[in-house]
Formats: sequence, structure tokens, C-alpha cells
Amino acid sequence: MAKYEPPAFKKASDTIVPLVNSPASSKKLCELLGMRLFWQNPIVGINDSPGGSIHFHPSSVSYLAIPIDKPVPPPISFLKQTFIATGQLKQFGILTLCATLGACQSLQEQTDGPHQATGLKIGEVTSTSAVVWTRATYGDRPGVSLSEIDAWLEDTRRQFKLGSDWDDVLGPAGEGGSMVISQTDEGRRLSKKERDRIVQLGAVRGVDGEVQVTYRPVDPPGPAVTTERYDMRDRRDYTRHIKLDNLRPDTKYEVVSNMYTNNRSVPASTIDASFRTAPASEAERPVFFTVVTGQAYRNVDLRGEEFAGVSDASEHLLRITDPDEALRVSQSILGHRIYPVMAVLEPDFLVHTGDVVYYDHQGISATSTRMARVWWQRMFSLRANREFCRKVPIYFIKDDHDTLMNDCWPGQRHGTLSYAQGRRIFHEQTPLSLEAPLSINKGKTYRTVRWGKDLQIWILETRDYRSPNTMDPDDPKKTMLGDEQIDWLSRTLRESDATFKMILCAVPIIGPDRPPEPTPEEKKALGVANMFRPPRIDNLTNPTWRRERARLLDKVFAGVPNLIFLVGDRHWKYHSAWPSRDNPRIQEFCCGSTSDYHARTGLRMLGVPTPETDDTLYWRDEVEQGGFVSVRVEPGRSPTAVVRFHDTHGALVYPRNTAGRREVLIRADGKFHTARIR
Repeated sequence: MAKYEPPAFKKASDTIVPLVNSPASSKKLCELLGMRLFWQNPIVGINDSPGGSIHFHPSSVSYLAIPIDKPVPPPISFLKQTFIATGQLKQFGILTLCATLGACQSLQEQTDGPHQATGLKIGEVTSTSAVVWTRATYGDRPGVSLSEIDAWLEDTRRQFKLGSDWDDVLGPAGEGGSMVISQTDEGRRLSKKERDRIVQLGAVRGVDGEVQVTYRPVDPPGPAVTTERYDMRDRRDYTRHIKLDNLRPDTKYEVVSNMYTNNRSVPASTIDASFRTAPASEAERPVFFTVVTGQAYRNVDLRGEEFAGVSDASEHLLRITDPDEALRVSQSILGHRIYPVMAVLEPDFLVHTGDVVYYDHQGISATSTRMARVWWQRMFSLRANREFCRKVPIYFIKDDHDTLMNDCWPGQRHGTLSYAQGRRIFHEQTPLSLEAPLSINKGKTYRTVRWGKDLQIWILETRDYRSPNTMDPDDPKKTMLGDEQIDWLSRTLRESDATFKMILCAVPIIGPDRPPEPTPEEKKALGVANMFRPPRIDNLTNPTWRRERARLLDKVFAGVPNLIFLVGDRHWKYHSAWPSRDNPRIQEFCCGSTSDYHARTGLRMLGVPTPETDDTLYWRDEVEQGGFVSVRVEPGRSPTAVVRFHDTHGALVYPRNTAGRREVLIRADGKFHTARIR
């Protein structure tokens, strides 16, 4: 075994340390995070034998990986210069997974570009089409100057007709929410120093340019197609949606996006991506996908040493007083660990069930269109998040926090940001474009996609058509989905001959939700903080939507075989059935949040015990942990759907069934066979 030799760094601070247990896993992880892997490098003394140390040396930052089975530990002095954070992913070959920044590169002046620092997103994939999303950026990495922050603050002051002294600014309460642009979550005012530490530090501003996309099938191979050049217009935050048509079913495609300065022939930046189209409706092929919900910038969990033990990244940034330090720290945030973990599993696609960003839970709320776009810029300039989007296509569903604010509905405003503006920004920042030519459902946000003979998915829209949550529950006009969507859903479900029919939804349908609201006496006993907590009125499991829920379960979904609900929003995972666990005609699986920091437990809320007599419930989280749901549909004489719950490290968390496996196996023979849980 080779003697340990520390790699030659450009400087000691340029260090990322991922720990993995095999050369193959090391290579996979580096590919997922956009890192180049060198197996032979005399400078750093590579040894890729089993049990040996493996060193990575990309062009500007050095990496180190040490197998856990027979590690060659680096000297203590070397460890003192770096730092390590770990997470377990035993089921899928990676024992320890991490990418933690020792420090960022020195703050350099970023070139004019145009670059593509917020990456590519591939979405709305069918058997013959897909949508490519990109954005032209001034810089090639996140981070803005203080002069840009000051300009943004001045714009916000002007919109709100505020004075120049921010220390005296308060966000007055108004209908539909409060304007908290100058307040933290605790309601305290921001100081003059704190306002320069605003969460916009992780944003990347846009710039004009032109984009051209080339795509080609590679499995099986075929000729390349190059699109025309498209202007990157400021009216949509310098974003562009490009639809790829006439694709082959069940084919892997590679995509290259070239960004140009106007009228130049040589691209200023290039970024690549790949995806596989859906198999044709008659094709028998396994399909594997994942489902996540709820991610906030403040709750990133793949990040630098500065955040050790810190659950709120944005609040941490507010405490930093030095401008260069604040920018350096903001650039040390890699993103959410769950993304490279899911990417290792190589899903055919991801469904994000909403709350992709949180406009109203960031210490400072996004209360204008400019601020709302900053939230998206930060989220997808994070390396781990951005790199996942290059490898896995995503179907995005919007919910309340990434449209306007908590429990919102059409017609409301939050500061100067209206619901209609929030809706447009969601479609501007995701591959789900509002433009009908790019949509798979003629501009409608609800849609259905066939993935081979055995799987068809339906993606519902639960925001745009809903009545006010506060409307009388017994009013026959009260609706969440709207008559048009409900009629479409009922018709397409009955027209489908897919073996498994899966409903993807931002809000739970069967539930359970959190425990019932405490009585006035219980609230008093729990303390003043809980005295004015609003009732739960936002999802289909709440009494406020009992009419629509009954309509869906008793009529629309009645008699539809092999129907499965996959939902999000709740911050905890559960498995339930309707009408009961003893008679599971429909089963519902709720995924967890994208990080443990963002998770809650489904067992207790506000100290009020959850009733354990719910006869619809099989299992739910007993600890506060994030995670995702994976689904594998296997063809054959008796097709099956295997549903698994994972934590943010990928480990399976569902209680063991009688076969010793942590999964739910559903067979397609006219009824469900749910694993007995002990």
C-alpha cells in the first residue's frame, strides 16, 4: 500500500473532502458534483487499489477520498488544515458521503460572461419531447457585490415608499400576511450592518446574451440537432425555455447549451446535461423515480465548516459583519445532500412536490418580484442542487411557499408581490413554462405522462384554481382543484390502461395531517406562543375541504384499479390507506423534506399527542428527519410497484416487513397486497 502523501494544493484553503468507500463510488460522486477525477497523478501520488487512499485533483480545487474499510489515515496536521462531515448511505455502496468546503476560492472579479451559473434544468419529459431551461448570468458562481445589494435595497425602498433609515423601518401587518422585509423570523428589526448580510449574497444576477442548444441521442446513437440562437431577455430574468420535439422513446440524450455574447461566434460558456425519454405506452421496461418536498436555503446541509451545528444558514449570514467574509461563507454552501444521494441511484426522473423555495420563511421575506427571483437564483446556483438537475429530469409542482406565502390562494398579495406574479415567476424559473407550445397539456399546469406499459403519472394543480381557504366548507362552490381539472382527472384515469396509476400532489389527500388543534385550555397550558396559532385549513385532509375530498375519493377515484398517491408538504413521511389499512383500495405515501433541519415529526405538534387510533395509518416518522420516497415499477406477468422511504443519506427507514425488507410491495392483480408491518 502506498505511503500517504498529502496532495499539492494551490493553497491550503482550497480543499473539499468527500469520504467514500470505493473507487467506483468516488468517481460517481465526483461526476455528480461536477468534479473531474484523476486516477493517475504523480503530483499527489494516486493509489486506487482496494483499501488504498484516493486523491482527486481538479483544475482549481483538490479533493481527497479515503476508503473506510482499510483507510490510510492522513497525518493529524493535515486533518487540522481540513475538516470532515459525514453521512451514511450503506444500502447503495457508499458508506460515507460528504463534500464540505474548507474555504472557497479567493474572491475574484467575475467575468462578464454570459455564464450559466444557475445550470440547466430538464423537465416535462415525455416519450417524444422535453423542455430545456437555462439562464444567462453575469458570474460563473454565486455571489453579488455590496453595491448590487445596495441597489436592490434602494429598489425595495422605492417600491414600499420607505425612508432611507432602515433602522426605523417596520413591516406593517396587512391582509394576507405581513410585510417582513426588514424583520427576522423572530420579528426583530435588522440593524444597518445586518442588512448588508441579506440572503441575496448567494444570488447570481442575469445578463444579456444568446443561447443555442445541441442535442443528440447516445443510447442508441443518432445524429445531432442544433437549435437556432435564442435571445436571453430581461423580461423573464434572463431565462429561456427550449422545447425538444420529435425525440425517440426510451432513449438517452445528451444536451449541450452554448451561451454567447450577442453576435459572437465563439461561446462564452458551455454546459452539458443528459436525460432519458419515457418509454412508449406499449413498452415493458422498469421505471424508477424519486419524490421530494420542501427545501429552504436556510436549511442546506452540505456546506462549509462555518456552519457546523448551525440549522439556519441565512440567519448565520446575517451575523457576519465583514463583507468579504459574508460572501466567502455564502459561496461555501454546496446545497442539499439529498440531491447527490438521489443521483447515485440514477432515477429516470424526480417529482418535486412543491415549496422549492420559501419566500416567507427566510428571516427576510421575498415581497417583490426582484426578491422572489433572488430566492430561485440562490437555490439553483448551489453546486449539489445544480448538478443534479443536469443528470435527472424534474417535474416541478408549485405549492404555497414558492408561489407567494403560507397557505395562499389566487388574488392575494405579499408586500408588492401578487399571486399572479408569483405564479409567473414559478413557471419562469422551472421547465414548466406557461407558454402553451412548450407545455404537454396546452398551457395547463395539471398534466399526465405515460412511462411505458405499466406506469402513468398524474400531476395535480392545487393552488391556481382554489377558492379562499376561509370560505365556508359547506359552500358547494368551494373548490381546490376546480371543475375543469376534476373532470379531466376523472376522464383520463378511466381512459388509461396503465397497470399502475400514480397521483402526484403537493398536498396530502388521505393524510393524516398534524394532530388536531389543541383546545383553548390546552393552548393556555402550552403557553402564550401557541395561543394564536391559526387552524389548519390548507390541505384536503382538513375539515375545511371535506366536500371536495369526498367528491374525489367517492367519485373520481372510485373503482380505479391500482391507484397510488404520492404527496408532499408535511415535512414528515408516512404511509396510509383509504378507506382503511385493512381495506386498502388506495394507498398514500408522503415524502419527507430535503434536509433534516427542515423536518418535523408526525407524532407530536405543540406538545399535543397524536391519536394512535387512526385506522388509515400504517407508519409515520417517529423522529425529525428529512428524506425522499423512491418508486420502482417492474414489468412482467405480474407487474409490481415497490415503494421505499429513505432518509437524507439514502438509508431505508420503513419498519421491516415479514420478508426482512424495508419496502412496500404492491402487486397488480386487481387489488393491493401491502406488506405486513411488525
